[in-house]
Amino acid sequence: MFLHSITIRTRIGCTLVSAVAIASFAIGNFVLAEDPAAPQAKESTEDLTTRRLLDALEERQMPDVSLWVLKRVEDDQSSSKTLKNEVPFRRATSLVGTSRMESDSKKRTLIFNQAEKEIDRFLQEKPTGNQAIAAYTQKGNLLIERGRAKVEQSRRPGEDAKTFLAESLPFFDGAIKSLEGPKRKPGEEIVSVENAEDAVLETLRKVDAELKELQGDEPKPNEDAPKGGPGKPKKVIPKRKSSAVTKKMEQLEEQQ
Repeated sequence: MFLHSITIRTRIGCTLVSAVAIASFAIGNFVLAEDPAAPQAKESTEDLTTRRLLDALEERQMPDVSLWVLKRVEDDQSSSKTLKNEVPFRRATSLVGTSRMESDSKKRTLIFNQAEKEIDRFLQEKPTGNQAIAAYTQKGNLLIERGRAKVEQSRRPGEDAKTFLAESLPFFDGAIKSLEGPKRKPGEEIVSVENAEDAVLETLRKVDAELKELQGDEPKPNEDAPKGGPGKPKKVIPKRKSSAVTKKMEQLEEQQ
């Protein structure tokens, strides 16, 4: 029964990761992308270059180099606040990468502890949109990995399997809470985003609202028409949209 409980938690966590990742991809760029409906801040050439470098290092799985670059960004006074705000999230990702190359279980635990602190520090800033989706999904992945590490330890000869399995359960439960939101009624307000699922839902609602605003409301029927027959519909003059608004609407439609 105990092992069955852990198996269920692991499968649920993996399923939620896949579901949230698919929804996130449908919304837009998953890794720390800005909200497409929000005004875009201009970045310096140096910041753009640094961000591209960090993305390339992550893609090539070079977490040690990423940690070094992130330290330089944190200490560099010329780095923008936007880029500095990304440091905890990116550092957590890099730390998880280094943990996969660490065979010592105690050192891995220390790395996991530091990574979890970094992701929590990022979440304290209340990120929104795709940043919130990425952060909560990353936290869920981290907790699943921590739970799996405990399960692996339980399988080693001479280890207290029952103790390690018991220690894995809170990590799997925490991963589910980070990924899965509470059951909601259609249109129910999300007071505070505390998980990846709510972050996805809130972002989709914002995109839908922006699309409706940019496209304009549909014409309403003529309420002054006499009973017994339809009144003459009022002529609806379509609103002219500037090229900037049209471009923004196209971006939002692509996100849908």
